[in-house]
This record gives sequence, structure tokens and C-alpha cells, in this order.
Amino acid sequence: MADVMNPPMSGVSAGAVDWQESLTGLAESLFHGLLEAAPYAIVIVDGNGTIIQVNRQAENLFGFGRDELLGGPVEVLMPERFHRSHVVQRDAYAADPRLGGPGGGRGAGGGAPRPPAGGGGGGGG
Repeated sequence: MADVMNPPMSGVSAGAVDWQESLTGLAESLFHGLLEAAPYAIVIVDGNGTIIQVNRQAENLFGFGRDELLGGPVEVLMPERFHRSHVVQRDAYAADPRLGGPGGGRGAGGGAPRPPAGGGGGGGG
């Protein structure tokens, strides 16, 4: 009796795998293109705080080459006095993720949150 849960591989299945690999490659290419085209510095880290991706704007902003950043701790991008507290905050966030990220909704610099768009004072008219 044929195993309906695990049909034998055929040319169609191999073609589907090739198509899926092509689609995955296209998605990765699109992601990297968008990452590099972004007008802002983007640094992507894993759960351990290891830098796994940066764009050219991040290289320019921080003055490090991509090869210097990838695989290193994200703390190299902040003043040394914040390293220890950032590791503690990052570990606490990893243990209990919540909306807003490790800064608790504060900006990346740790300051007060920005006012909503269009919700500022000021003149005009």
C-alpha cells in the first residue's frame, strides 16, 4: 500500500523545491536591497545582542566597516558606561518580551518617547 503521508519524490516535487528555493533567494535579495536603500542606519541583532546585519548607513554613522560589526556585540555602538546596563536590559527583555522593546517604548537613545506625528506644539498657520 502506498504511503499517502510521504509520497515518493517526483520531477514535480523536485521542481517545487527548486521554485521554493528561487522564491527564498528572491525574498532575501529583496530584503537586502531594501535594507541597503533605507535612508537610516539599521543594525539587526540576535537575541544574544550579536550584530547579524547592518546597512551602509550604519557603517557611515558609526564609522565601522561591515566586517568589523558583524558578529560583534551591539554594545560596541554605545558609550562604554551603558554596556553593563544594556546587557541587563537586553537579557530582561529576552526573558519577558513586550511591545516597545528593551527601551520600554523609549527611543533608541533611551530618552523620552517622541510625541505622536502631527502632535507637536509650535506655530504655523
